Amino acid sequence: MRIAFITTSFPLTECSVSGVFVEKLAWHIAQEENLFVVVPSGTTRQKISSQKPYAITEFRYAPRKWQLIAHQCGGIPVVFKKHRWLILFIPAFIVSMLITTIRAGMRSDLIHANWALTGAIAGLAGKLTRTPVITTLRGSDVSRYEKSWVDRLILRICIKTNKRVIAVCKPLMGEVSKYFPHATNKLLSVHNGVDESFLKIKKHYNKSSLFRIISIGSLIPRKNMSLIFKALAELGDLSDIYVDIVGDGLEYDMLLQLGDELGLGERLRLTGSIVPNDLPEYLGVADVFVLSSYAEGRPNSVIEALASGVPVIATDIEGVSEIITHDKNGLLFPSGDHIALANALTRLKEDPDLRREIAKNGRNYIIENKLSWTNCAGQYLNIYKDIHKK
Repeated sequence: MRIAFITTSFPLTECSVSGVFVEKLAWHIAQEENLFVVVPSGTTRQKISSQKPYAITEFRYAPRKWQLIAHQCGGIPVVFKKHRWLILFIPAFIVSMLITTIRAGMRSDLIHANWALTGAIAGLAGKLTRTPVITTLRGSDVSRYEKSWVDRLILRICIKTNKRVIAVCKPLMGEVSKYFPHATNKLLSVHNGVDESFLKIKKHYNKSSLFRIISIGSLIPRKNMSLIFKALAELGDLSDIYVDIVGDGLEYDMLLQLGDELGLGERLRLTGSIVPNDLPEYLGVADVFVLSSYAEGRPNSVIEALASGVPVIATDIEGVSEIITHDKNGLLFPSGDHIALANALTRLKEDPDLRREIAKNGRNYIIENKLSWTNCAGQYLNIYKDIHKK
């Protein structure tokens, strides 16, 4: 079977962090089926190794230096907030993706799109080429449904034109079912996996007085990273606390200023974007992982922290509460409540035994639920085969 994998976010260089989890899925599917990836061009020419098990087809939509719509921190909506002039290139972007996807559909047995926008465009291309289409929804494309008529239209086209629509967690599938009760026969849930490198981390639990906090994600308003700093301000003495904020985005300078105001100095690292393969090294020395987001689909950073044996403190929101059971394999706190987050940090800081117990339960959760990319890809392969038979 020949699969066309369509996405707006995908690593085009070895050091890129754009859509790494999408690439992991593509890599594992390509072990079993003939797969090629269609993706927007970036500002630099691709430097992907020829040893990858898939081919990449890029589509251009602007002069190279202006190809900023995709592959940026926080995704396409955040990019338009930062560079409003890029809206001028939306028609070219959509037309170019549609034409390229039509060509891809003509030489493939199935199209697999990622995110609702891509799914809508791929769905239209699939109708023209009579190629079945499935789309994976990853959270943000659904959370905007009630806020924007454009996002409502996109999701409606996606649902109407696709054979199957996959949600990365059951709460997300429930949300889509609420909006489209007539389409429940099309909806499925397939959880993302985690790379085995995180499970291989030999965790050495810190017995010194130092307490190392890590958070990973795009530095954008939805991730609410500033809440971590507000919680730290409640702790008083920060002399034995180190903080790693791994990621880049609009709020980098603001977070750096907050760290200065708290007097963290060299004990705060804002790493910017890092090579994905370096992430296990950061998690390997962390005492606690914090997710402070207002909304998520099924955050890969939480799954990776659990697999790494790092105790997790996270916002009690759908997509997270499906993974984390409070007081068992992590701690949950109400969205936006920096006092509750401060209390959770204090609790884990002062109780190393609790940290070890929660961390052990977290890693066991990953193993027992078989949250690997191999298992995730296997579920998609079964969906492909089921559709192809029909």
